[in-house]
Amino acid sequence: MAFACDNVQEPVLTQDEQVPLLAPKAEAPTGDPAVLAKMSEINEELAKQGHNIAVAAIKFYTIGWGRPENRILQTGNRWVPNDPRRLAQGIDITYLVDQSDGDTNGLVNAQTEAAIDRALDTWNTDRALRKVNLVKQPDLGYDPDILDYFYGFGGYGYWFLADIVNAGWLPKTFFEAVGGPGGGEEILAFSVDFIFVDNSGNPTDIDGDNYLDTALSEVYYNDFFAWGIDAPSPEIDVETVALHENGHSLGIGHFGPPPIAVMNPVYAGISQSLFPIDRAGMRAVWSSWPKP
Repeated sequence: MAFACDNVQEPVLTQDEQVPLLAPKAEAPTGDPAVLAKMSEINEELAKQGHNIAVAAIKFYTIGWGRPENRILQTGNRWVPNDPRRLAQGIDITYLVDQSDGDTNGLVNAQTEAAIDRALDTWNTDRALRKVNLVKQPDLGYDPDILDYFYGFGGYGYWFLADIVNAGWLPKTFFEAVGGPGGGEEILAFSVDFIFVDNSGNPTDIDGDNYLDTALSEVYYNDFFAWGIDAPSPEIDVETVALHENGHSLGIGHFGPPPIAVMNPVYAGISQSLFPIDRAGMRAVWSSWPKP
């Protein structure tokens, strides 16, 4: 099983390293019990293998009724600038589009990747993220994602090829496995956040900001639906969903409605521009980032 590029060692915390931890709290998990149980099972397997990461949250974007956010700990997580454990590219946040799973329902990877790029550019050029640069990493042919492996839908991918991985379109059965009954026909896409933990499995907060340290984020899209580019209903617009999901990967959750926002939990048609509430949420996350 591979977990890092051939020339990269996965950072491991030693007993001698003094890593500030979030103060212990009596925090109950929130979300769907079956989803949370699987998340805990994945974390147990990661711990058995000696890895210093854990699944922290899975957020579903749906049609029809919304689904709850699933979080192992109620405390949120944020990216840490210059974090050597995730092989950080300085104070940039990097993203990658997995080209091997970019085709869906008549669309080819060139079309879906361009739509994802436009979504990331919308976030990147907004003043809410003026303190951080979102930088695209090339797809070098490695398997860049890992969550699908734990559900039997992919290999054990390479870690830290980018901070955010848009993992492409997977079959309906994958979303049924992750989301439970009905998930395959309700969940358009979801994001999953991994956090860093120490050698005892405790979540870390190395910069002392009272947020857990984000290790990586992955976004998965559901091949069951009819996807399109600038597509009105009944098709699903790729750019709209990518804008929403990568908003999660950048650190914000669901809002409303009301108010109307890109980050509303239920898809409501084309929405490729940010609303004031989206910007406000993102400013709160990135205001302390060290870029002048």
